[in-house]
Amino acid sequence: MRVINEDNERTTFQNKRRKSNIDLTITNNQMLADITNWDISVEESASDHNIIKFSIKLDKHITQENNFYEPRYRIKEQQLTKFYEKLY
Repeated sequence: MRVINEDNERTTFQNKRRKSNIDLTITNNQMLADITNWDISVEESASDHNIIKFSIKLDKHITQENNFYEPRYRIKEQQLTKFYEKLY
């Protein structure tokens, strides 16, 4: 896992009592190079947490073999369907 937060004058969380960078944007080694323009937005949110924006490159012209030894999990199709329902 890789944390891709960048230094910024704004914080990811703020309320009347404090400001903090408690929110993290986490990715894996394979996606790290594809994430750009990470920023904490100045837009208003309906939360104490500020909006985090970033871009993901989708066009891959080069196929790269990855030899990352990360834990992998097997799940049943039924579990995947439940996950997607909750995600949407």
